[in-house]
Parts: sequence; C-alpha cells; structure tokens
Amino acid sequence: VGHQIMDADEALRLAQTDLASATTLLDLRRVTGAPSLTAAVLERAWRGLFEESALSDFVERLEGEAGARHARFGGSVYLLEPDVKSGAGGLRDLDGARWAARARYKVGEGEGDAPMWSALVRLGVLVHREAQEIAAAEEFLWRVRNRLHRHARRRSDRLTFDEQELVALELGYAGPEGLALRERDDAAGERAAAAERLMQDYYLRARVVSRARERLLERAMPVRRRSKPAEQDLGHGVRLFDGQATLAGSQELLRDPPLALRTYAAAVRLNVPVLPFARETIARAAADPAFAETLRASPEAASLFVELLC
Repeated sequence: VGHQIMDADEALRLAQTDLASATTLLDLRRVTGAPSLTAAVLERAWRGLFEESALSDFVERLEGEAGARHARFGGSVYLLEPDVKSGAGGLRDLDGARWAARARYKVGEGEGDAPMWSALVRLGVLVHREAQEIAAAEEFLWRVRNRLHRHARRRSDRLTFDEQELVALELGYAGPEGLALRERDDAAGERAAAAERLMQDYYLRARVVSRARERLLERAMPVRRRSKPAEQDLGHGVRLFDGQATLAGSQELLRDPPLALRTYAAAVRLNVPVLPFARETIARAAADPAFAETLRASPEAASLFVELLC
C-alpha cells in the first residue's frame, strides 16, 4: 500500500512518466468507496496509457526497467548468491511479464484462485505447459523468499550460502531428517548436497521466469504494420526474418537436427535474436530423445556446439 493521495487526473499524469505509477494502475483494487471512481480511472488508463498506440512505449519502459535492475542485482540467472526478487529470473521479472500481459490482453487473475496464466492459456497466448511451468516457478520463488524474510525478520531477498543450506533443509531437500542435520557437525556434506539440490531447482525455475518474461513482452508488443517483413535466405536451412534468425521450417529441423545449432550460430555471428517461433520449435524437438540422439551423433553439430560454447 502506497502513501500517496491524488485524484484521477494526477494519477494518470504521473503514470505517463513514472513506471511504478503505471504498473500500480494495472494492479489497482478497490478497497472501499464508490466503484464508479475506480472504474472511471481504469477506463481512462485503458484508453490512454495502455491503448495499442501507446503500448509499445509501455513495454519498452518495462524492458528498460528490467535492464537497469539486472545491471544492479545481477543479469544472470546462475549467480551463486542470487537475489530472489530483483535479479534475473526473480519475482520482479514475473511481475513485468504479468503487467505486459495485462496491458496487452486486458486480463486479471483467473477465476477463483487460478493465476492469470490460466487466463492467458484460454486466450491462446500461452500453452498449458508454459502456464504450468510459470505457476510452479512462481510458487517456488515465493516459498524461498518467504523463508528469507522470516529468518531475517525483515525484507531480505538475497539467497546467500548460509541461507541456501537452511532453506534447503526446511524445504525437504535433505530428506526426512531435515532440520535435524542443522546442528550436527558430521552432516556438513549432507547440508551442502541439499543446498546444491535446492540451487539446481532454483536455476531451473529462474530460467523459466526469465524466458516467460521475454516471451510475454515480445507477445505484448503490438505488431508493426507494414507491407512485407524483410526476409533473407542465409543458406543451409537458416533464414533472417524481420531482423531475427529463424528456421526455414519445422520439418526441415526434423530432417536436419544440426539446423538447431546452425540457427544459433547465425544469430551469434550476426548479433541478432532468434525468432520466438524458432526457439520454441527447437525446444520441442530437443525434448524428443531420438532427435537429441541424432544431434549428438552429428560431427557438424559437435563442431557448432564447441564454437558456440567458446
């Protein structure tokens, strides 16, 4: 709850330049008073701040905020002592994804206790698997952050080495013995192993959040209207479409698995992003053991893998 008192004109004017005020409008809930006042403020916000012509600016402001925050708190999801709220893959990234989706698709939380991710599935913005992964990552991060706050008895969002062991024991990563290992001098190795298992889960969840933020901000951005996107054939199944590296098609990938790494090599060489369609097509294919086995057996794929790794 904020401390500001203002009328509708002031709130909307401030939101034009202050991102926190703009996102507050997306989270606005009436506690008491006239429903018509809340409805009027939101209606003006939808027609002004979040209309299609202004949406690009809002999404770019969200992206700028994330970049500045990551520069301060850590731009990698794989930090040794990550910030669970503000670092890359943290809860604030999930907030950014939620705000972008609300502004673009005019959705709130789902029915009952369901998160808004299920509402985005019904709209076709997310597939069911994506929504499940995001919801599970969100719950995991909240469980970790709540324990950090409880231990410190104040706001404390950095998952330090000491906290990793304690949170891991509390969340059951050491098995049924749990907290009994905390005071045992001979259990240092077991505590460390539990912390390592916790962090493996943390990195997986943070990566889900980071990708969700990226995908939802891309999908929230209004389509640029023009006659025909620029397209270029880079050869060997790789194309440059609208300034992004992509595949010639999903069937080409299945026939030629090294195309997955070829696409990323082209993206690195040209310093361009990979088209979301291509990323998701490659991710789906890589989940198939037969595809992965063929990829591993390819000398070309091995060479490209080493090139990308270096």
